[in-house]
Amino acid sequence: MDINLHQYLKGFQQYWWLIPAIVLLSVGLGLAYSLSQTPLYEAKATLIVSSNQAIDDTGDFIDSFNTLARNTSVAITACEILESQTIQDQAALLLGIPVETVNLYRTGCVVLPDSTVLQLRVQGRSPELAADLANAIGTKGIVYISNLYEVVDLRLLDPAEADTTPVSPNHLTNVTLSAIIGLAGAVGFIVLRETLLQFWGHYSSGSLPPSPPTNPASPFTLAVITLKPMTDLHPDEHSQKSNNRVQKQLAEQVQEFIQQKSRAGDSVLYLEKKQFVILMPQTNKQEAATFLTTFMDQLRTKTFTVPDADVAVTYVGVGGIVENKNNLLVWHSLLQRGQEAAKKAGRQGDWQIYGD
Repeated sequence: MDINLHQYLKGFQQYWWLIPAIVLLSVGLGLAYSLSQTPLYEAKATLIVSSNQAIDDTGDFIDSFNTLARNTSVAITACEILESQTIQDQAALLLGIPVETVNLYRTGCVVLPDSTVLQLRVQGRSPELAADLANAIGTKGIVYISNLYEVVDLRLLDPAEADTTPVSPNHLTNVTLSAIIGLAGAVGFIVLRETLLQFWGHYSSGSLPPSPPTNPASPFTLAVITLKPMTDLHPDEHSQKSNNRVQKQLAEQVQEFIQQKSRAGDSVLYLEKKQFVILMPQTNKQEAATFLTTFMDQLRTKTFTVPDADVAVTYVGVGGIVENKNNLLVWHSLLQRGQEAAKKAGRQGDWQIYGD
Protein backbone atom coordinates (compact mmCIF):
# COMPACT_ATOMS: atom_id res chain seq x y z
CA MET A 1 0.00 0.00 0.00
CA ASP A 2 1.40 3.40 -1.05
CA ILE A 3 1.33 6.16 1.55
CA ASN A 4 -0.48 9.33 0.45
CA LEU A 5 1.25 12.19 2.28
CA HIS A 6 -1.32 14.67 0.98
CA GLN A 7 -3.99 12.73 2.87
CA TYR A 8 -2.08 13.25 6.12
CA LEU A 9 -1.90 16.99 5.43
CA LYS A 10 -5.66 17.07 4.87
CA GLY A 11 -6.13 15.19 8.14
CA PHE A 12 -4.11 17.78 10.06
CA GLN A 13 -6.04 20.61 8.38
CA GLN A 14 -9.36 19.01 9.30
CA TYR A 15 -8.55 17.99 12.86
CA TRP A 16 -6.05 20.70 13.87
CA TRP A 17 -8.30 21.65 16.80
CA LEU A 18 -7.59 18.27 18.42
CA ILE A 19 -3.96 19.27 19.02
CA PRO A 20 -4.58 22.27 21.35
CA ALA A 21 -7.54 20.48 22.95
CA ILE A 22 -5.53 17.37 23.86
CA VAL A 23 -2.50 19.45 24.91
CA LEU A 24 -4.67 21.53 27.28
CA LEU A 25 -6.29 18.39 28.68
CA SER A 26 -2.90 16.77 29.21
CA VAL A 27 -1.51 19.91 30.87
CA GLY A 28 -4.52 20.08 33.17
CA LEU A 29 -4.15 16.47 34.22
CA GLY A 30 -0.40 16.88 34.70
CA LEU A 31 -0.84 19.98 36.84
CA ALA A 32 -3.55 18.31 38.93
CA TYR A 33 -1.29 15.31 39.49
CA SER A 34 1.68 17.55 40.37
CA LEU A 35 -0.37 19.57 42.88
CA SER A 36 -1.66 16.39 44.51
CA GLN A 37 1.86 15.20 45.37
CA THR A 38 3.27 15.74 48.86
CA PRO A 39 6.13 18.30 48.79
CA LEU A 40 9.59 17.00 49.67
CA TYR A 41 12.36 19.14 51.16
CA GLU A 42 16.10 18.57 51.12
CA ALA A 43 18.80 19.42 53.64
CA LYS A 44 22.54 19.26 52.86
CA ALA A 45 25.51 18.87 55.19
CA THR A 46 29.16 18.62 54.16
CA LEU A 47 31.88 16.72 55.99
CA ILE A 48 35.58 16.29 55.28
CA VAL A 49 37.85 13.29 55.74
CA SER A 50 41.37 14.22 56.84
CA SER A 51 44.36 12.80 58.66
CA ASN A 52 44.09 12.61 62.43
CA GLN A 53 46.10 15.59 63.70
CA ALA A 54 46.35 13.98 67.12
CA ILE A 55 48.94 11.52 65.80
CA ASP A 56 52.23 12.29 67.56
CA ASP A 57 54.49 10.38 65.24
CA THR A 58 55.33 12.50 62.20
CA GLY A 59 55.94 9.46 60.01
CA ASP A 60 52.53 7.98 60.81
CA PHE A 61 50.89 11.33 60.09
CA ILE A 62 52.59 11.59 56.68
CA ASP A 63 51.68 7.99 55.86
CA SER A 64 48.02 8.59 56.74
CA PHE A 65 48.00 11.80 54.65
CA ASN A 66 49.50 10.00 51.66
CA THR A 67 46.97 7.18 52.04
CA LEU A 68 44.09 9.67 51.80
CA ALA A 69 45.68 11.46 48.87
CA ARG A 70 46.15 8.25 46.84
CA ASN A 71 43.06 6.30 47.82
CA THR A 72 39.45 7.55 47.77
CA SER A 73 38.08 4.28 49.18
CA VAL A 74 38.25 5.71 52.72
CA ALA A 75 35.94 8.57 51.76
CA ILE A 76 33.61 6.19 49.94
CA THR A 77 33.51 3.90 52.98
CA ALA A 78 32.69 6.90 55.15
CA CYS A 79 29.74 7.73 52.86
CA GLU A 80 28.43 4.18 53.10
CA ILE A 81 28.67 4.34 56.89
CA LEU A 82 26.65 7.58 56.95
CA GLU A 83 23.95 5.92 54.81
CA SER A 84 23.81 2.79 56.98
CA GLN A 85 20.81 1.84 59.07
CA THR A 86 23.00 1.69 62.19
CA ILE A 87 23.90 5.39 61.98
CA GLN A 88 20.31 6.34 61.19
CA ASP A 89 19.07 4.44 64.23
CA GLN A 90 21.62 6.26 66.40
CA ALA A 91 20.52 9.60 64.87
CA ALA A 92 16.88 8.80 65.72
CA LEU A 93 17.89 8.02 69.31
CA LEU A 94 19.85 11.29 69.48
CA LEU A 95 16.84 13.31 68.28
CA GLY A 96 14.39 11.35 70.41
CA ILE A 97 12.14 10.36 67.50
CA PRO A 98 10.93 6.91 66.38
CA VAL A 99 13.08 4.95 63.96
CA GLU A 100 10.00 4.52 61.74
CA THR A 101 9.88 8.29 61.25
CA VAL A 102 13.55 8.41 60.24
CA ASN A 103 12.96 5.60 57.74
CA LEU A 104 10.46 7.82 55.93
CA TYR A 105 13.33 10.16 55.04
CA ARG A 106 15.73 9.34 52.22
CA THR A 107 19.45 9.65 52.96
CA GLY A 108 22.19 9.89 50.34
CA CYS A 109 25.90 10.60 50.43
CA VAL A 110 28.38 11.35 47.63
CA VAL A 111 32.10 12.14 47.49
CA LEU A 112 32.71 15.41 45.67
CA PRO A 113 35.06 15.04 42.67
CA ASP A 114 38.83 15.20 43.30
CA SER A 115 38.39 15.72 47.04
CA THR A 116 37.72 13.99 50.34
CA VAL A 117 34.68 16.16 50.98
CA LEU A 118 31.42 14.31 51.59
CA GLN A 119 28.00 15.76 50.79
CA LEU A 120 25.20 14.30 52.90
CA ARG A 121 21.62 14.82 51.66
CA VAL A 122 18.40 14.08 53.50
CA GLN A 123 14.96 14.40 51.86
CA GLY A 124 11.61 14.32 53.59
CA ARG A 125 8.32 16.07 54.28
CA SER A 126 9.62 18.49 56.94
CA PRO A 127 12.49 20.88 56.10
CA GLU A 128 13.35 21.33 59.79
CA LEU A 129 13.43 17.61 60.59
CA ALA A 130 15.43 16.93 57.41
CA ALA A 131 18.11 19.43 58.60
CA ASP A 132 18.13 18.05 62.14
CA LEU A 133 18.40 14.51 60.84
CA ALA A 134 21.30 15.39 58.50
CA ASN A 135 23.23 17.02 61.38
CA ALA A 136 22.48 14.09 63.74
CA ILE A 137 23.66 11.55 61.16
CA GLY A 138 26.82 13.58 60.65
CA THR A 139 27.45 13.75 64.41
CA LYS A 140 27.00 10.01 64.91
CA GLY A 141 29.02 9.25 61.79
CA ILE A 142 31.96 11.31 63.06
CA VAL A 143 32.04 9.34 66.31
CA TYR A 144 31.70 5.98 64.58
CA ILE A 145 34.41 6.62 61.97
CA SER A 146 36.82 8.14 64.50
CA ASN A 147 36.59 4.96 66.57
CA LEU A 148 36.94 2.82 63.44
CA TYR A 149 40.04 4.50 61.97
CA GLU A 150 42.80 5.78 64.23
CA VAL A 151 44.60 7.69 61.47
CA VAL A 152 41.48 9.20 59.89
CA ASP A 153 39.51 12.14 61.18
CA LEU A 154 35.96 12.99 59.95
CA ARG A 155 34.81 16.57 60.65
CA LEU A 156 31.66 18.55 59.98
CA LEU A 157 32.44 21.26 57.40
CA ASP A 158 29.04 22.91 56.89
CA PRO A 159 26.00 21.95 58.98
CA ALA A 160 22.63 21.46 57.34
CA GLU A 161 20.06 24.24 57.43
CA ALA A 162 16.32 24.03 56.87
CA ASP A 163 15.36 24.95 53.29
CA THR A 164 11.65 25.70 52.81
CA THR A 165 11.87 25.45 49.00
CA PRO A 166 10.60 21.98 47.97
CA VAL A 167 12.71 19.92 45.59
CA SER A 168 9.75 17.78 44.57
CA PRO A 169 7.35 17.96 42.83
CA ASN A 170 8.67 20.35 40.18
CA HIS A 171 5.47 21.85 38.77
CA LEU A 172 7.17 23.48 35.77
CA THR A 173 8.84 20.23 34.72
CA ASN A 174 5.64 18.23 35.17
CA VAL A 175 3.56 20.70 33.14
CA THR A 176 6.17 20.80 30.37
CA LEU A 177 6.28 17.01 30.15
CA SER A 178 2.47 16.88 30.13
CA ALA A 179 2.37 19.35 27.22
CA ILE A 180 4.91 17.27 25.26
CA ILE A 181 2.97 14.06 25.94
CA GLY A 182 -0.30 15.74 24.90
CA LEU A 183 1.24 17.08 21.68
CA ALA A 184 2.72 13.69 20.80
CA GLY A 185 -0.57 11.97 21.59
CA ALA A 186 -2.63 14.36 19.42
CA VAL A 187 -0.26 14.10 16.45
CA GLY A 188 -0.06 10.33 16.85
CA PHE A 189 -3.86 10.03 16.92
CA ILE A 190 -4.27 11.97 13.66
CA VAL A 191 -1.47 10.02 11.94
CA LEU A 192 -2.90 6.69 13.13
CA ARG A 193 -6.40 7.66 11.99
CA GLU A 194 -5.26 8.64 8.48
CA THR A 195 -3.11 5.50 8.21
CA LEU A 196 -6.05 3.26 9.09
CA LEU A 197 -8.30 5.12 6.66
CA GLN A 198 -5.76 4.65 3.86
CA PHE A 199 -5.30 1.00 4.80
CA TRP A 200 -8.99 0.15 4.81
CA GLY A 201 -9.65 2.40 1.84
CA HIS A 202 -7.02 0.47 -0.12
CA TYR A 203 -8.91 -2.79 0.31
CA SER A 204 -12.43 -1.42 0.13
CA SER A 205 -11.56 0.23 -3.22
CA GLY A 206 -11.44 -3.19 -4.88
CA SER A 207 -8.35 -5.15 -3.83
CA LEU A 208 -10.74 -7.43 -1.94
CA PRO A 209 -14.34 -7.52 -3.19
CA PRO A 210 -17.08 -7.04 -0.62
CA SER A 211 -19.39 -9.92 0.05
CA PRO A 212 -22.41 -9.49 -2.19
CA PRO A 213 -25.91 -9.70 -0.72
CA THR A 214 -27.13 -13.24 -0.19
CA ASN A 215 -30.66 -12.40 -1.24
CA PRO A 216 -30.47 -9.66 -3.92
CA ALA A 217 -33.49 -8.32 -5.73
CA SER A 218 -33.98 -10.21 -8.99
CA PRO A 219 -32.81 -9.64 -11.64
CA PHE A 220 -29.19 -8.92 -10.71
CA THR A 221 -26.54 -8.45 -13.38
CA LEU A 222 -22.75 -8.40 -13.19
CA ALA A 223 -20.57 -6.84 -15.91
CA VAL A 224 -16.84 -7.51 -16.20
CA ILE A 225 -14.81 -4.96 -18.21
CA THR A 226 -11.26 -5.78 -19.28
CA LEU A 227 -9.20 -2.82 -20.53
CA LYS A 228 -6.04 -2.75 -22.62
CA PRO A 229 -3.88 0.41 -22.77
CA MET A 230 -3.24 1.79 -26.23
CA THR A 231 -0.06 3.52 -25.03
CA ASP A 232 3.13 1.68 -24.08
CA LEU A 233 4.18 2.91 -20.63
CA HIS A 234 7.80 1.66 -21.10
CA PRO A 235 8.19 0.42 -17.51
CA ASP A 236 11.58 1.08 -15.98
CA GLU A 237 12.98 -1.99 -14.22
CA HIS A 238 14.91 0.22 -11.79
CA SER A 239 11.84 2.19 -10.64
CA GLN A 240 9.26 -0.51 -10.05
CA LYS A 241 7.80 1.46 -7.14
CA SER A 242 7.19 4.44 -9.43
CA ASN A 243 5.56 2.19 -12.04
CA ASN A 244 3.29 0.69 -9.41
CA ARG A 245 2.26 4.17 -8.32
CA VAL A 246 1.41 5.17 -11.92
CA GLN A 247 -0.62 2.01 -12.46
CA LYS A 248 -2.47 2.58 -9.19
CA GLN A 249 -3.35 6.16 -10.11
CA LEU A 250 -4.56 5.10 -13.55
CA ALA A 251 -6.71 2.36 -12.02
CA GLU A 252 -8.24 4.85 -9.56
CA GLN A 253 -9.03 7.28 -12.40
CA VAL A 254 -10.68 4.58 -14.51
CA GLN A 255 -12.68 3.33 -11.53
CA GLU A 256 -13.86 6.87 -10.80
CA PHE A 257 -14.78 7.38 -14.49
CA ILE A 258 -16.82 4.15 -14.56
CA GLN A 259 -18.56 5.09 -11.31
CA GLN A 260 -19.47 8.52 -12.71
CA LYS A 261 -20.99 6.97 -15.83
CA SER A 262 -22.82 4.28 -13.88
CA ARG A 263 -26.29 4.64 -12.46
CA ALA A 264 -27.21 5.31 -8.87
CA GLY A 265 -27.09 2.04 -6.96
CA ASP A 266 -24.42 0.45 -9.18
CA SER A 267 -21.14 -0.56 -7.52
CA VAL A 268 -17.77 -0.49 -9.25
CA LEU A 269 -14.87 -2.71 -8.14
CA TYR A 270 -11.31 -3.00 -9.39
CA LEU A 271 -10.00 -6.55 -9.40
CA GLU A 272 -6.52 -6.64 -10.95
CA LYS A 273 -4.78 -6.59 -14.32
CA LYS A 274 -6.97 -3.69 -15.50
CA GLN A 275 -10.20 -5.61 -14.90
CA PHE A 276 -13.25 -3.90 -13.42
CA VAL A 277 -16.58 -5.22 -12.18
CA ILE A 278 -19.93 -3.39 -12.20
CA LEU A 279 -22.65 -4.77 -9.92
CA MET A 280 -26.08 -3.72 -11.26
CA PRO A 281 -29.02 -4.59 -8.99
CA GLN A 282 -32.55 -4.78 -10.43
CA THR A 283 -31.11 -4.85 -13.93
CA ASN A 284 -31.61 -7.56 -16.55
CA LYS A 285 -29.05 -8.61 -19.13
CA GLN A 286 -30.57 -6.51 -21.94
CA GLU A 287 -30.53 -3.32 -19.87
CA ALA A 288 -26.95 -4.03 -18.82
CA ALA A 289 -25.89 -4.55 -22.46
CA THR A 290 -27.43 -1.20 -23.45
CA PHE A 291 -25.62 0.58 -20.65
CA LEU A 292 -22.30 -1.14 -21.39
CA THR A 293 -22.52 -0.28 -25.12
CA THR A 294 -23.03 3.39 -24.29
CA PHE A 295 -20.20 3.33 -21.78
CA MET A 296 -17.78 1.73 -24.25
CA ASP A 297 -18.51 4.51 -26.75
CA GLN A 298 -17.70 7.12 -24.06
CA LEU A 299 -14.53 5.30 -23.06
CA ARG A 300 -13.16 5.45 -26.65
CA THR A 301 -12.67 9.22 -26.40
CA LYS A 302 -11.37 9.37 -22.82
CA THR A 303 -7.66 9.95 -22.07
CA PHE A 304 -6.32 9.28 -18.59
CA THR A 305 -3.24 11.21 -17.47
CA VAL A 306 -0.67 11.16 -14.66
CA PRO A 307 0.87 14.65 -14.91
CA ASP A 308 3.84 14.21 -12.58
CA ALA A 309 4.86 11.04 -14.47
CA ASP A 310 4.20 12.51 -17.94
CA VAL A 311 1.83 9.65 -18.80
CA ALA A 312 -1.30 9.84 -21.00
CA VAL A 313 -3.20 6.61 -21.72
CA THR A 314 -6.24 5.65 -23.78
CA TYR A 315 -7.84 2.23 -23.51
CA VAL A 316 -9.70 -0.32 -25.61
CA GLY A 317 -11.92 -2.72 -23.79
CA VAL A 318 -14.23 -5.71 -23.91
CA GLY A 319 -17.11 -6.60 -21.65
CA GLY A 320 -18.81 -9.72 -20.37
CA ILE A 321 -22.35 -9.68 -18.94
CA VAL A 322 -23.96 -12.36 -16.76
CA GLU A 323 -27.30 -12.42 -14.97
CA ASN A 324 -28.06 -14.34 -11.82
CA LYS A 325 -30.35 -17.30 -12.34
CA ASN A 326 -32.24 -17.10 -9.06
CA ASN A 327 -32.52 -15.09 -5.86
CA LEU A 328 -29.46 -16.81 -4.38
CA LEU A 329 -26.27 -15.12 -5.52
CA VAL A 330 -22.96 -17.01 -5.28
CA TRP A 331 -20.26 -14.36 -5.72
CA HIS A 332 -17.34 -16.49 -6.86
CA SER A 333 -19.45 -18.42 -9.36
CA LEU A 334 -21.00 -15.27 -10.81
CA LEU A 335 -17.60 -13.52 -11.03
CA GLN A 336 -16.06 -16.53 -12.77
CA ARG A 337 -18.88 -16.58 -15.33
CA GLY A 338 -18.39 -12.84 -15.94
CA GLN A 339 -14.65 -13.25 -16.48
CA GLU A 340 -15.23 -16.10 -18.91
CA ALA A 341 -17.75 -13.95 -20.81
CA ALA A 342 -15.16 -11.13 -21.02
CA LYS A 343 -12.59 -13.59 -22.43
CA LYS A 344 -15.04 -14.71 -25.12
CA ALA A 345 -15.71 -11.05 -26.01
CA GLY A 346 -11.97 -10.46 -26.29
CA ARG A 347 -11.61 -13.31 -28.80
CA GLN A 348 -14.09 -11.52 -31.03
CA GLY A 349 -12.05 -8.30 -31.08
CA ASP A 350 -11.86 -4.93 -29.33
CA TRP A 351 -14.94 -3.15 -27.97
CA GLN A 352 -16.93 -6.37 -28.01
CA ILE A 353 -19.60 -7.32 -25.47
CA TYR A 354 -20.57 -10.89 -24.77
CA GLY A 355 -23.63 -11.89 -22.77
CA ASP A 356 -23.52 -15.21 -20.97
